[in-house]
Amino acid sequence: MAGIAVGCNSDSEVVSLDNNYVNCAVTGFSLQRDDSVAYRLDSVYFAIDLVKAEIFNADSLPVGTDVSAILVKVSTESAKECNITYPVRNEDRDTTVNLIKSPNDSVNFSKGDVKLEIVSYNGLAKREYTVRLNVHKEVPDTLTWDPETFRPLNPSLASVTAQKTIEWRGAVYNFATDGNAVRMRWSETWEGAFSEASVSLPAGGRIETLTPAGDKLCCLAADGTLFYTADCLGWTRSDVRMHHVYGEYDGMAIGAVRDADGWKSVTYPSTTSKALPEGCPVSGTSQMVQFVSKWNVSPTAIVVGGRDAKGELTGEAWAYDGTSWGRLSSSPFLEVEDAVIFPYKTPKVDAASWRVTEESVLVMMTGRVPDTSGKMYMNGTAYVSPDFGITWRKAADTFQPSDDFPAVSGAQAYVIDQKISIDKPYPSAPARVTAPVTEWECPYIYIFGGVDFNGRLVDTYRRGVINRFAFRPVY
Repeated sequence: MAGIAVGCNSDSEVVSLDNNYVNCAVTGFSLQRDDSVAYRLDSVYFAIDLVKAEIFNADSLPVGTDVSAILVKVSTESAKECNITYPVRNEDRDTTVNLIKSPNDSVNFSKGDVKLEIVSYNGLAKREYTVRLNVHKEVPDTLTWDPETFRPLNPSLASVTAQKTIEWRGAVYNFATDGNAVRMRWSETWEGAFSEASVSLPAGGRIETLTPAGDKLCCLAADGTLFYTADCLGWTRSDVRMHHVYGEYDGMAIGAVRDADGWKSVTYPSTTSKALPEGCPVSGTSQMVQFVSKWNVSPTAIVVGGRDAKGELTGEAWAYDGTSWGRLSSSPFLEVEDAVIFPYKTPKVDAASWRVTEESVLVMMTGRVPDTSGKMYMNGTAYVSPDFGITWRKAADTFQPSDDFPAVSGAQAYVIDQKISIDKPYPSAPARVTAPVTEWECPYIYIFGGVDFNGRLVDTYRRGVINRFAFRPVY
């Protein structure tokens, strides 16, 4: 039918065959190398949608990339013309260049999309493509703490004087008190609708010592006696005492107790007790993080920093394997107490291919650290460990806490996957996907509470994320 239609027209008439892309198909699109613009610019991948006639780079160029004079390369089956139309720099007009005749003419992408017209080899068909050169508007690998996401720990309380946030029963629970009433607020995703209830603490119970032990919740009284509950209403006294709670390990609460023989590790509901090794912290540790790897026979739990039995600060990571404690870090990296740690992932961009990979790390931030005179101040530096506590390094500058993030100690941090949904998909389906992405999970970091430099409770929780994880995935 197309042949008949062409045969019925004179040679001078150009016919647009909307459903026939073969003679006007763009088979390849790339940028030519120009290290003054960006390293390995020629390896930037471009998606070509022949159905919607759109061409764009799936992985955006870095913030601030100058795209006002870019050399491009277009591949076709056998085109007669490759006419690209773009705005002239510093002028209020467009210009059109035939890239076949003038392959070394640069294209100005700084004002947005440009048009590429492909004319078939016999001149009887043509098609216009929209070419989009995406450039990030914000640094994608920056950890951002948006002040608009700072929320009250518990809106039901006029003021919050103490709080503790834990993971328990498949959800994140926050316990807050104004000195009288205690409110429990929880959610699996910590967004949208929350569940909330009034609860009690045992007589003399300290809210900051709340820790899970399987289906039970534990709390220490002023003298270290451990109480437990299954419903957060009635509490039962146990025979276990702890002077410091590390956290939960494999369904047990684990802590440290001091008796006549010195400091010992103790667990609940199992009541095993074992002397702690010299240098092991017995107060001021970070929250506990548990993980399993192919190198471990049993799960490993980690804490960072704190003070040992002599009251001295430690700048190391310590691990518990279900039986005993041991020093994990290969060397001290920062003397700190009441820091937070959490597992996360940091993106890495391959300079040769522009592909983004992810590195799993353990993050340590906040807490109190000493200056050269021994005076304590708030830690404003984040550290990461790529091997779960053995070696540590200062995190990249883009990962460091911003000025919007309050310096605190004694907070709790959790990473919560939340779904991001959009009403409409990409303008086109990139060649590397079978359907447009309209929903994806984003790993948000939540930091709850904490105490500021003046000892006042920060009665909010904050949400942060690496910008790239909130961008819409394209493949």
